[in-house]
Amino acid sequence: MRVYFDEVGYPSEIEMKSELKDLLESQGSFERLKMFHDKITSIIVYWNKLESFYKLYQNGKLPEEKFKEKIEEFQQLYFNELEYRTLKRI
Repeated sequence: MRVYFDEVGYPSEIEMKSELKDLLESQGSFERLKMFHDKITSIIVYWNKLESFYKLYQNGKLPEEKFKEKIEEFQQLYFNELEYRTLKRI
């Protein structure tokens, strides 16, 4: 499974649909489809939370240190997925 980001940093819906189509055509596996759906959903949900934290940070209601922690959590979520895909291919 791949996760793509567009030029703004949002998960790219077009690329995800393409990946989903390829997955269905090549595997037809419900479990793989569910895994793909769950991973994308978790990344999108966390991205939305990160946007909320950014708005709080912009309005001075969230300290910079806390905001940086949230960014690091999001990056860790994404990089854990990259590591998983790399190990899966080996």
